[in-house]
Amino acid sequence: MRVELPPERFANKLMMMKSHSSFLIVEGRRDELFFDKFRIDNCYILETNGKDNLVDTITILNDRAFSKALAIRDTDFDEILQKKQVIANLLYSDYHDNDIAIINTKTLYTIIKHIGTKEKITKFEELHGKNTILKFVLDQLQNLSKLKLANIIYSLGLKFKPKNDEKVLDFSKLFVKENLQPVNYTTMIDVIYQYSQGKSVGLKTKAEVHTAFNAIKDNNYDLLQLTNGHDIASLIHLGCQRLWGNNSRSDVSVEDIESKLILAFDSVEFSKTKLYNNIKLWESSNKTQLLTF
Repeated sequence: MRVELPPERFANKLMMMKSHSSFLIVEGRRDELFFDKFRIDNCYILETNGKDNLVDTITILNDRAFSKALAIRDTDFDEILQKKQVIANLLYSDYHDNDIAIINTKTLYTIIKHIGTKEKITKFEELHGKNTILKFVLDQLQNLSKLKLANIIYSLGLKFKPKNDEKVLDFSKLFVKENLQPVNYTTMIDVIYQYSQGKSVGLKTKAEVHTAFNAIKDNNYDLLQLTNGHDIASLIHLGCQRLWGNNSRSDVSVEDIESKLILAFDSVEFSKTKLYNNIKLWESSNKTQLLTF
């Protein structure tokens, strides 16, 4: 007997849900939380646990001429690498992921003011300029983000996040505690390489990793396309322990910051994005409502 693949099950599930008028297909839990705020009650959100499942699911639905579902996936590095796919009923995030669309608004400063201290934020802005926290964070993350890009381009086999019960990468090892400046790229590669060992059968040699990173480290990229939202939340977490606040690790977690950003992002800001306008065009073309506004 043939075993159904997860995308087939996802597609079958949506087609059997007669009580819903429309469907949003997203990659992960944070995407689901993001769109849950804005959807109509009769729109069902399906989380596929990854972009491959998402793409396969919407492709199956397209093949079956099912027109009530829209898939929204993270751009990741596809804009930089010019690898964005053109698939019916599939849209991309404006930037690397939807978290960046949130962070690229006043929402970021609202959250930092909420979990930081006024005195430390003022001191930082006196040194770096007003409303420069996002630029500062993006700049500090450049080398790490470029290493992740090199990992994709050259198939280095590096791992940056755990699977299942594996230990989480200690993000604090990548930055100087006092000022959040990134460690030198040799140390950064050492930390990531050590973390990757035993997690990847295709891990290249450390020398190959250095060569790949050096090949792109001086390139200029759109930092909103290069950087992912989870890394930004992780650095904000570190920053609110020292640069912008006095929080201990136990006071607020990275996940807390990500949740606060989603909760604080409102419909006014969302309506300014390209993604929102593309969703509204899709609604008009398909005569199917997804959003409440």
